[in-house]
Amino acid sequence: MATTGKIYFNGVDANSLPAVVEVAVTGGALSMTPPWTLTEVNLATAVSQTVTAAPCIVGKIWVTVAMNAYAATINDDTTLRYTVPLSSALSTVFTVLEGSAFLTSLKVGSNASSTGKITIQWRAA
Repeated sequence: MATTGKIYFNGVDANSLPAVVEVAVTGGALSMTPPWTLTEVNLATAVSQTVTAAPCIVGKIWVTVAMNAYAATINDDTTLRYTVPLSSALSTVFTVLEGSAFLTSLKVGSNASSTGKITIQWRAA
């Protein structure tokens, strides 16, 4: 028999909160997936920012400060994987990359005139 579960922030099981640790028990053996990391990226800080230089799995992307008229790119090293639309509103959640493996690194690209912040959920691959 297999049992699985998740541990949430503040013990709340809500769709807007990521699981901190996922646990699976199979035949008495306990296994845990690596915990999720939440990294906030200030789009006004630099044109290219490395979230992690290692392979990873991407979860959700949240807009935590509304973006201006410039898009942000989510890249696996230099390969474009997704473009966060320009003028994305506060609290917008993007799930298009959820579960995607990034084989090299996770980077965010923005324009030199960009404003806004996004938070990316990711974990080691």
